[in-house]
Amino acid sequence: MLQRFCRPDRSLEPRIDRRSFRCSPRPAGQKSCCRTYSGFPSEWNEASVTLPDISYSFKRDGRRSVYKINNRYGKNSSLKLTIPAKGIKSVKVNGSETAWDAETDAIGSPRITVNGGTATDLTIEIIEADSFTPSPTGRLHTEGPVTFREMNAGNLSWWMPEVNALSPSVAVPANGFNDIRNGLCEPIDLTASYNASVTDIFRNEYLSPRPNVTTLQLPKQGIGEWCHPKLTAEIDDSGLRSRLAKDSGILKTESGIPFALPAEGSNILFTSLWDNYPDSAKISLSGRASHLYLLMAGSTNHMQWGMENGRLRVRYTDGTESVTPLINPHNWAPIELDFYHDDYAFAQAPGALPPYRLHLKTGRMSRTLGAELGIKGVGDRFIEGGAGIVLDMPVDSSRELSSLSLETLSGDVVIGLMGLTIQRAE
Repeated sequence: MLQRFCRPDRSLEPRIDRRSFRCSPRPAGQKSCCRTYSGFPSEWNEASVTLPDISYSFKRDGRRSVYKINNRYGKNSSLKLTIPAKGIKSVKVNGSETAWDAETDAIGSPRITVNGGTATDLTIEIIEADSFTPSPTGRLHTEGPVTFREMNAGNLSWWMPEVNALSPSVAVPANGFNDIRNGLCEPIDLTASYNASVTDIFRNEYLSPRPNVTTLQLPKQGIGEWCHPKLTAEIDDSGLRSRLAKDSGILKTESGIPFALPAEGSNILFTSLWDNYPDSAKISLSGRASHLYLLMAGSTNHMQWGMENGRLRVRYTDGTESVTPLINPHNWAPIELDFYHDDYAFAQAPGALPPYRLHLKTGRMSRTLGAELGIKGVGDRFIEGGAGIVLDMPVDSSRELSSLSLETLSGDVVIGLMGLTIQRAE
């Protein structure tokens, strides 16, 4: 690939991305330098590229490769060529032996850089060594699921990536709710733990952490995408709060599960990798139970589909714990949208039921909320006022509860807990 760094008389050069080359801008005023990276497929034995300011071609014959470059960037514009190299016997620039530098941070294969100087026309000849025997040095570097193993062959070193198998998250369908015993249900007062109102979710500005370069990142309001930067959704919990005011702060859901929620003030504990909220939160528990029923609400996006957006972690006093991953679309849903289901691309897992949603504008809980609200079609499935999601989390009734933790794992999402009801063990 060809990478144009700078010409002193230009504030920005055009950026052009192609399979085998790119031209990128650099700030004006720096010394003119053209970095040329050979990015053609390794099985190609010859190729050429012609641009207004440079022409580049190469031809490989066995262990001999010849690169011809016509540098038209201007007087005193130097050129450096970086290429893959499996052992080096000799390097010549316009017929003269030339020194070269090994790229110590090369990944996948060794690379060298040759300083071609400021000549307009360059012929760079590379003769590879007769033998090439890589061996590991023993140095390792790990980034996430990838382990980089340093390799060496003579004067060349590089890093080989090895992707480690991840333990897949088990998607827990939002089923359950078949053992509700109203007389054993104990709504928990979470007032002291709340840090926001559910209606705040898209009124905030999520400004950090963010990259300090231009990207197609989520808009600052936490909803939308690069082509809809001003998209938002109005979350309205007025109906829910009205019901709570009438019933002394207890929401009696259609399923028979009661939730304790405030009619006024903050009503959700948000967590997020955005700096607006903590990335995790813990609720202290005690006693024994058979189920935890959770009323939750938050955001998720296309890019968080099929992955752990967050986790619910129950700890017991004996040191054991159980974890429920929150995975879009199985048991985690965007507050503003109703999922579309069919028997094809949007099919649910066998035996999975649609999640229970709680309509914030009315306080109604249903597995078929979208249909009840008259939502049809694939595209426009916005829920007027938004909706939470209700989960049934079975717990070990033989152990004493210690705590419930809510953890956010994915970027660009907000995960919140509004209500918690413990169904005590008999």
